[in-house]
Amino acid sequence: MKTSKYIIMMYLIFFAMMVGINYFAGSNVGQIANQYETLIQPAGYAFAIWGVIYLFLFIWIIRGFFIQGDKATLYKEFQFVLPINFVLNSLWILTFTRDNILLSTIIILLLLGTLIWMYRVVWTISFSRLLDRIPFSIYFGWVSLASVVNLFTYAKSEGITSFLGLSEFICTVIVILLVTGIAARITLRNQDLFLPLVYIWTFIAIYVKDQQQLLQFTLLLCCLVLVVCFVFIAIRKMKKIVK
Repeated sequence: MKTSKYIIMMYLIFFAMMVGINYFAGSNVGQIANQYETLIQPAGYAFAIWGVIYLFLFIWIIRGFFIQGDKATLYKEFQFVLPINFVLNSLWILTFTRDNILLSTIIILLLLGTLIWMYRVVWTISFSRLLDRIPFSIYFGWVSLASVVNLFTYAKSEGITSFLGLSEFICTVIVILLVTGIAARITLRNQDLFLPLVYIWTFIAIYVKDQQQLLQFTLLLCCLVLVVCFVFIAIRKMKKIVK
């Protein structure tokens, strides 16, 4: 049985709304972010990844018109949470660009919650395919890091310069090490080749912007850890193909 065309049409409507709002309002995101610039904020070019995310999401949605059977399960499974995700994505753009940093932080954490759930479903369903995994791995990876940046941005907007006696610099180093550990664990557990690439992309963008040597060293070390994870998984997958 094919995926219900009404579900796919619903996805397309909410997706178009999200992309439209991002197009017309999203250009102000960088301007607002620069007002509360933090050490963990990546260079502007890193945000181009949204184009990649939207492209793969669009391909995934259109694919729903042509598949059937077990392959269509995810489309039905996400029929409520994915539209909610698209709405939250749109609301984040609107609140952040209107300098409502607290509300935008709450919204992006809710957005992350929906992505955690969808990511887990995609990687636990045995018959999910590459085109299922790519968009949600990249989307989850980017928003997980964007949520951390948003938290730091909120702290800066409130004039908070330390946490538990630790400076922004120390907090940034600790958080980068922590998220790298979490990302490495998820990457190895799921044999996910795409998630570490998102983190590497973002860490390099932070490295390019910041000039503090200890932070740069931390970022390079974390990139190296994720590269090792990527290579290890790639080798294992190649061995399976050869067998």
